[in-house]
Amino acid sequence: MTIIENELYQTKSKSSQDPLNFPIKLNNKLAHLNSLSSIGDYKPTDQSVEFKNEITQLIDIELAKIYAIFENDVKMLNKKVKESDIELINLN
Repeated sequence: MTIIENELYQTKSKSSQDPLNFPIKLNNKLAHLNSLSSIGDYKPTDQSVEFKNEITQLIDIELAKIYAIFENDVKMLNKKVKESDIELINLN
């Protein structure tokens, strides 16, 4: 899950100088695009819409990986834990 998290978020950035050392990730790219697109009275450019679609698609791929972990791996872990009479993780 850490690998997926690091694709979505820049977890190493702690100070205002850190973006110089650690590149922004998918969520920041989408947020910055939203910020830029809301400036002025004009509709977003075709390039902005295309970039939003690209970034959204990449985010959806990472989210699908997370949901697969929740659906499969966490359920399997819970099953094994229940068999051991210990409830470790509950997503409900």
